[in-house]
Amino acid sequence: MAITEYEDKIQEIIDKNDHDSFITDFLSVYEKIPRSTITKLRKGIGRVNLSKEPGEVYLKNKLYYKETDQPLMQVYVDLERKVSDLGSKPRYIFVTDFKDILAKDTKTDDSLSIKFEDLPQYFEFFLAWNGIEKVDFDKENPADVRAAERFAKLYDIITRDNPTATAHGLNLFLIRLLFCLFAEDTGMFKRDEFTNDIMAYTKADGSDLDDFIKKLFENLDVHEEQRDASLPSWVKKYPYVDGDLFIEPHESLKFTTESRTKIIDAGKKLDWTSINPDILGSMLQAVASEDKRSHLGMHYTSVPNIMKVIKPLFLDDLREEFENAKGNVDRLNELYARIGKIKFMDPACGSGNF
Repeated sequence: MAITEYEDKIQEIIDKNDHDSFITDFLSVYEKIPRSTITKLRKGIGRVNLSKEPGEVYLKNKLYYKETDQPLMQVYVDLERKVSDLGSKPRYIFVTDFKDILAKDTKTDDSLSIKFEDLPQYFEFFLAWNGIEKVDFDKENPADVRAAERFAKLYDIITRDNPTATAHGLNLFLIRLLFCLFAEDTGMFKRDEFTNDIMAYTKADGSDLDDFIKKLFENLDVHEEQRDASLPSWVKKYPYVDGDLFIEPHESLKFTTESRTKIIDAGKKLDWTSINPDILGSMLQAVASEDKRSHLGMHYTSVPNIMKVIKPLFLDDLREEFENAKGNVDRLNELYARIGKIKFMDPACGSGNF
């Protein structure tokens, strides 16, 4: 299952008004926990739940869970003490008051202390239920995977809704959208400014989102003091962006409730400060036909895979020369001059990160 599917399924659970079935709903997201186990747990049949305490669920080897309205830390400490006395420890301890969550992976000793509403962004903490250990998951940057998957889905939706749009216009829109999302998380714009303005100044059905995008993009290429005085205040507050990224006119696109929601999710559900700017090419590569994409976002060229190629080609030698030249100004200057003269031919240019 793709990362965004985990997040979206858990978000649906979090958004429920009634959390009486929270833990069984949450367990059902992880495919390798048997459906029969979850069904018996829901119905209270058999000896699946080894705890007899109200509000507790103890699944042997998997989970000791407790929901409470008491001070969370004290309940967590008491439950941890109880688990320490068990002969066979559950993989996870999980305590919540549906405002906050405290959890622990008893195998790795990793802990989790988050707001209840933030659980979708931490689904990977519990991936051991699916046989995926953290060391395996962290071989790729999960934030990069999330971003690539979300943009692939967004591209599918916008392409479907705009069958006559040009590939150039679609890709240029995605590049500019990526820039705005990076900008609002990295200090170029105010924090969450772009996403919040979409939420505040466009309709939920997305019918006026293209007007918003067009007005913003055409003014980002204009110095603040040269902008039309009649512009809305929300446009005027954005800084001028140089580099000609916004010099070309925006190709009008049709947006819907679905595409607007996906854009907002990309702003709200992703921390762009933790995402490699290098993945821009990967995201554009990710718009290949939907049926060719593999799960967990491995449809793009990851940074580790790129390094496997370019390190032995030239980076390792340059790094070694740099280490040997440390402290020697003349040798460092020679290395600097050498790097400036290196030329590369990239036969895969345009195909992802390379």
